[in-house]
Amino acid sequence: LEEWDDPVLEPWEVTRASGKRARWRCRTCDWKWVAPVYSRTRSTSPCGCPACAGFVATETHNLALTCEESGGRLAHLPFEWNHPTKR
Repeated sequence: LEEWDDPVLEPWEVTRASGKRARWRCRTCDWKWVAPVYSRTRSTSPCGCPACAGFVATETHNLALTCEESGGRLAHLPFEWNHPTKR
């Protein structure tokens, strides 16, 4: 319940197996995301913060930063990026 951050849905309104989607806020990085209650409360492999897990680009975790910190090993990647709005 430390990471529960839903302004509409209250924790006592759902069960741990509920498929209702609730808003969460990471206590480590303060990232906010929406996930079903059951995915956060299951006993085997509960999901955590997608930003801390590296599934979301943030200011401290992104491809551009990784390329810069690679010591030149990944320096070619930004030039190969084929973004649809930057052609």
